Amino acid sequence: MLGNTSNAWFTSRQAHFYFSVIARTEANSSASQLYNRIDLLQAAQQEYSANNSGPLTTPVGPTYGFRKLSEDELQSVGAAQALSNQTDQAQIEYLWENIYYPSEPSMTLPQYPPYVNQSFMSVTAALLSPISRGNITLRSNAIQAAPVINVNYLESPIEQELALFMFRSLRTVLAQPMLSQYTIGPNHGEVVPGAEVTDDATILEYLKSTLLPVWHASGTCRMLPLAEGGVVDSRLRVYGVDGLRVVDASIFPVIPDQHIQGAVYMVAEKAADMIKQDHDLC
Repeated sequence: MLGNTSNAWFTSRQAHFYFSVIARTEANSSASQLYNRIDLLQAAQQEYSANNSGPLTTPVGPTYGFRKLSEDELQSVGAAQALSNQTDQAQIEYLWENIYYPSEPSMTLPQYPPYVNQSFMSVTAALLSPISRGNITLRSNAIQAAPVINVNYLESPIEQELALFMFRSLRTVLAQPMLSQYTIGPNHGEVVPGAEVTDDATILEYLKSTLLPVWHASGTCRMLPLAEGGVVDSRLRVYGVDGLRVVDASIFPVIPDQHIQGAVYMVAEKAADMIKQDHDLC
């Protein structure tokens, strides 16, 4: 199946990704200083070790929620047809993070520097229904050679429209009084990418240069008929290989609209039942 020559085999993949709008906040109203100053972080570590208390008792992203777009909203971004078999699910996850996130500098846009004496928070969105598919290609038939991974985020124009919708929704979230009361400065404290960034092309440039994976890579060994590009059958057996099953997120034909840990547990439990059945262990 893999062939004997370079680039002889490839498979597709899907993954969630996310991006943020970052705002400056009042001093000590977020944890961003904690992770920018070693003295504060060491003090927090000592407090937690001694008393199980302090800022390390809460994650940096303690709040999140899921949004299912209406038919009208899907139509407005041109995604109704592309997601016609995924309408009964959430398309967007919103997160609030009490740090400057992501902290990596953009390759194309200037970033507001996270000064150690200032505080920041981030409103973040994750796309749960990606349309673009990446791919993984074998570099050679040598086991030591790492594969070529093409994430291909935002390749689809429809996915770009979804991302623009998500980005503008983040600004709406940031403007809510219960949140913006903690920010400093105009435009509800927005510093990245900055309120002056309003046109679609520049927003997309910002998103492409700062978005991050959510570590939910899926679909590289999809459970589909072999003729449709599948790698495993309905009992998770690899086509053409005796005695081999795949039991992880790579078997998902379409990535779930959630953090995938629970779905992976379900796959594992189902696989365990099928293996016991096939070996008369029930």
